[in-house]
Amino acid sequence: MVQADATMNRLPVISRFAALCLLVIFVVCGGYGLNTLFAPHLIRAAGDHLSIAKVAQRQADFAATPLLVVSGMDSEREFKFITHLNAPWRGLMAESFANGFPVEAIVGLKLWDDAAADGDMVQIRSAGYTETLLLSDVPRNVYIPIILGVPVVIRGVHAGRGGGITVSVAAQRALTADEALWQNYPRKGFVGQEGKSLALPLLREGQTVELLLRPQGKEDL
Repeated sequence: MVQADATMNRLPVISRFAALCLLVIFVVCGGYGLNTLFAPHLIRAAGDHLSIAKVAQRQADFAATPLLVVSGMDSEREFKFITHLNAPWRGLMAESFANGFPVEAIVGLKLWDDAAADGDMVQIRSAGYTETLLLSDVPRNVYIPIILGVPVVIRGVHAGRGGGITVSVAAQRALTADEALWQNYPRKGFVGQEGKSLALPLLREGQTVELLLRPQGKEDL
């Protein structure tokens, strides 16, 4: 009889413990489900963790690629593109011309984080034009002025959740006249990519890498 009473006294404690465990499981699973549905990168995005071999391979592949062939706009499309850019990019683009930079083409690039969408940021500089980008696993289009023979500089700004800054680039097709006028070209994704992508060397915050671009048809580099 005494043993039965002791067993009965333990039941509420066991029930409360089981209920607490179920609550914890519900919160964790429910939170993960909501994250997957509405914000998939918050939990799944870890830092960039590359092996020594992969870091060395990125460096070797980049060194073996002396330049990246890209599509350039003709002068009419360049004028329409600059005229209809939104501020402050219109002013920055125009400034590169006004300050005497011998801009010879406007070309398109795609940039994205090829390892983990963990908040890496880079800055791209060319012919007096500067733009800072928050990278994700979805490529973003960037249109920049270039000077033939002068490399574009890409600088690591922020390393996200650690492990360095992992960024790949690819050529983006040139804009049509209507796209240059109305800016209705696709800004994200792999649509319009030309040629193979190129993984840049692993960057640390403040480090820079130079990328030489050549518009199609320009054989004087």
